This record gives sequence, structure tokens and C-alpha cells, in this order.
Amino acid sequence: MSSIIVGSKPVHPATVHFPIAFLTTSWTLDLLYSAVTNVLPRSNSLAKSLSPHLPTLTVISHYSLILGILSGFVSIVTGGAQLSKMISNGGIYEADGKTMRQKVKTAFVHAGMNDVAILTAAFSWWVRRGNVDVLTGAVVPTTTNVLISALSLPSLLYSADLGGKLVYNYGVGLSMGKKGKSN
Repeated sequence: MSSIIVGSKPVHPATVHFPIAFLTTSWTLDLLYSAVTNVLPRSNSLAKSLSPHLPTLTVISHYSLILGILSGFVSIVTGGAQLSKMISNGGIYEADGKTMRQKVKTAFVHAGMNDVAILTAAFSWWVRRGNVDVLTGAVVPTTTNVLISALSLPSLLYSADLGGKLVYNYGVGLSMGKKGKSN
């Protein structure tokens, strides 16, 4: 599998922002829904102001989850292609043949965490898909969905940070200072 590129640039850096944004939105709204309905007292000003909007927020959360899963699959494919090219260009190990290169370790952890995030999001969607309130149209998150959100959101953000380190610390996907190919 070679790197998926447009022109001379890899596609993966352009695709990763979508699942991060959609899943962060979904999981944050699930946590907010749970806080308003289960944690905050009804007299709390935040609970009072958000309560009328909760059905809409659950729908936004549900569709953000779906968009996060779909865009996540694109990022997994493009990231896998970029990882494959990185390994074919530089190998997995340092010159000693025993020590794994740090950027490869980081890339494997980044990829694994994101694969788990997308699979977890798909499971969360599966659990939630039939939980529609017919009176309000809300797609209410279950306790399982809220637990998944609470555990997955920090993991997703950490993995996104690892992706940033791959770019900014190791130069993955960059051709800084190199001239593009001339026609």
C-alpha cells in the first residue's frame, strides 16, 4: 500500500480533523446531557437554560457520532497508507536493527488508539441507534454511551496530540525545505 497523495502531499493530514471534531462534539454533548439530566440540580442556571434544548443537542450528538465514524474510516485508510510509506522509506528499526524508531512507535500507538476510538464510536452508535424518544425526537444517550464518551474523549484527544507530534516533532507528512517536483 503506497501513501494516498494529492499532488505531492499526503491526504491523511487533511482528513484527520473531521473525526476529531465530530467525535469531540458528540462525546462532549453526551457528557453535557448527562450532567444536566443526572448531576446538576434542576435549579442550576446551566440546567435551566439547557433543558429546553436537550432534545436538539442529543440529535446533534447522534449525527456527529455517525459523521465521526464515517470520516474516521477515511482517516484510518489514509493514515495506514502514510504509515506504510513511512515504514517502507525508513524501516521500523534504528541502525542497530534492534531498537524501534521512536516515530514508528509513536505512529503505532497513534494508529492503534484511533482504531479503538472508531470501533468504540461504532459500538456506541449501535447501542444508541434505537433509543429515540418519539415525543421529542431526541436520540437519548444511554448510560453506556455516556461511559464510552467519558473514557473515549480524553483518549481521542491524546491520540490527536500524538498525531501532532508525528508532524511537528518528527516531520511526518512534511517536505519542509524541499522543492516540489517540476513538470
